[in-house]
Amino acid sequence: MSATSLVRKESIEELCGHRARALELYAQAYDVLVEAGRAVDRASPTGLFQIPETGYRGHALFDIRAGRDEWAVLMRKAVDRSVWTHLAKLTELEKLMDRQAHDEFRKQLDADPPEATPENCFATIQSFLGQADDIFKRGIANVFSALDRRFRSHDGFKVGSRIVLTGASPEWSSLTSGRHSETLRDVERTFCVLGGKRNPEWADSFIRRASDATRNVPKPAVFEDEYFRIRIFKNGNAHLYFLRDDLVEEVNRLLSEYYGAALGDARQRETHEPNRTPAKNDGGFFETPTPLVERVLEEAGMWAGRDCSELRVLEPEAGLGRIAYAAAALGADVTAIELNAQRARELAAGRKCRVYCRDFFDETPATLGLFDAVLMNPPFDGQRDIDHVIHAWSFVKPGGVLVAIMSAGVELSTTRRAVAFRELVETNGGRFVDLPAGSFKESGTMVNTVMLTMRRKTA
Repeated sequence: MSATSLVRKESIEELCGHRARALELYAQAYDVLVEAGRAVDRASPTGLFQIPETGYRGHALFDIRAGRDEWAVLMRKAVDRSVWTHLAKLTELEKLMDRQAHDEFRKQLDADPPEATPENCFATIQSFLGQADDIFKRGIANVFSALDRRFRSHDGFKVGSRIVLTGASPEWSSLTSGRHSETLRDVERTFCVLGGKRNPEWADSFIRRASDATRNVPKPAVFEDEYFRIRIFKNGNAHLYFLRDDLVEEVNRLLSEYYGAALGDARQRETHEPNRTPAKNDGGFFETPTPLVERVLEEAGMWAGRDCSELRVLEPEAGLGRIAYAAAALGADVTAIELNAQRARELAAGRKCRVYCRDFFDETPATLGLFDAVLMNPPFDGQRDIDHVIHAWSFVKPGGVLVAIMSAGVELSTTRRAVAFRELVETNGGRFVDLPAGSFKESGTMVNTVMLTMRRKTA
């Protein structure tokens, strides 16, 4: 799809022509208002003159004492906000935006709207269209994460046949205007787009129609259309059923694509043995982004200005050594383990740390010793991160710390392995902290992650 398929070039040029004329007239208006002010000063030297309320709020009169340049900037921004808002509706881009994209769009308009020239308009529309697929997938991920935190991991957890909405009033006020309203609108938008149906306006939305049909009706009450069935109970809960299995399957496929194949292919294992089979996607290698490297080091108590020369640091599955190199730059004595021969050679070539090309599961504290800090970003798929962290914990000396970036699934999964791992973390006073959504985007995956910190007691 191209920008011209959404709106004709002539239409945008005409719209921008009106914009240019408006700015020209506002510039003239400045001169007229200045002259009018001087005349008022001559007619009313006491200075008691007040401009009456015009009722025409769309064209607010800014203080002309700000000067011509500031007046021009203020009027340009006001006009461009209106133009961009109209353009989003004209092209229906607004209906394709998920809530995050819509909020970012509004924030930019409020802060500093770009000039609405024909070139900018076409470039912006085309840029948005180029990202539309990713934005749509992100919207699906965000909406189901809002409904149930377990969707945040997508680690063996999929959208099913229904969702349960708690805290909804029996008369629907909290669904149509409260905390569930925007989420339900996003759910409807998702299914309409996937079903090839036009996303309805608010007045024709499923939420609005269901609310009208079930108001003052004895509970439980039921309403349905071609995509959804809602069942509303006296206690304020509501169950939303998805009636199109094919669309539910497509939602799960898109969630898998969005979060990355590593988690989409995750296998739930109950064995106590570590998973030594080769991870998919280049060994499950996603390089640690620099902002997360800094967070890991800070969590371990390592930062610029602190003397780290007496610290022994281990990075298992070190990849290309972003964490290892950063720790070495602070003066720490760093050991890195990397199974992939090519990456191990590149890591060793930097001559910043001790590098072993080995399988980490073959190492023991007897061969490597104990460390003040174990810092790691292990492979995620197939619960490999759990296996690696459990093994790495044995290398932490009393008083030492382990900091690991892990899949969000470790905090949310209900498998025996994940439950047992969380018990281990709790027993050792560990804690999970959610990392920002999209933290690994630059590394090629949208997988959601957490940071685990565990400190070994001294006695």
